[in-house]
Amino acid sequence: MEQQFSVNEIRVISPILDAFPHYSPYEVLLDHLSSDNVSATSIARWQQRLQEAQRQGSWRHELRPLRRALSSLRSKLHYFDLEITNIRERGCSLTSLSSS
Repeated sequence: MEQQFSVNEIRVISPILDAFPHYSPYEVLLDHLSSDNVSATSIARWQQRLQEAQRQGSWRHELRPLRRALSSLRSKLHYFDLEITNIRERGCSLTSLSSS
């Protein structure tokens, strides 16, 4: 079975696969989504930005581009019996849909 992924979907799934079986933090996912040059410094900036968004109540707004990419990616991964699971206020991980 094949699925064709958009550039944004590839940018999001790559760090999730790299982190497997653990989760990939939101700041890493957002940095991959927004930049071709991911670094420890740029990830730290995203971490600060998310902390500030949490204090100001704009957390959902900051995550909107990521949620959009995850939405389309999830439906494609279902064909492979895979799911992306959100870990509240931390990140995303890859899991199986089957209950083996």
